[in-house]
Amino acid sequence: MTPAQRMAFVGLVFSIGVACVSGLLRLWLRHDQRSRSEQDSPQDALHFERQDRRRGLIATILLVLAALILIGSGVDPRPAGRPNPAFVLTWLTAFGLILVLLWLALVDWVATRHYARRQFQHLSRERLSIVRDTLREASRIERETPGDSIEPPHSR
Repeated sequence: MTPAQRMAFVGLVFSIGVACVSGLLRLWLRHDQRSRSEQDSPQDALHFERQDRRRGLIATILLVLAALILIGSGVDPRPAGRPNPAFVLTWLTAFGLILVLLWLALVDWVATRHYARRQFQHLSRERLSIVRDTLREASRIERETPGDSIEPPHSR
């Protein structure tokens, strides 16, 4: 097997792997969308809508990247001893798409952090409200039953 044939085979295998990752991401995204409750707040619905668009775009970019890897691995870098513009364009595009994937991953990470922080704050406010209600109820019960309180023993 010549080096060119070996490179084409490795490119084929690698592009199939990237395409499979893209397909699995789409399946996971579809499953995630179906498992969400319809009771989300408007902020949560907007977060998930944007997240779905980002992750769908990532799956599409992975599919395009798989095609570029397949094409690029079969392009001769120096036919007749001169640089091949198709080779350079193919791999620069692939490199650019990888940078876009990294940027989208960063945006997704930051958005997920903001969502988690908002959920944590909501839960904290809810817990605080429950504690306040419990204290109010205990105070009301104590006021309604003044003679039934047990006094602690005095130390001698």
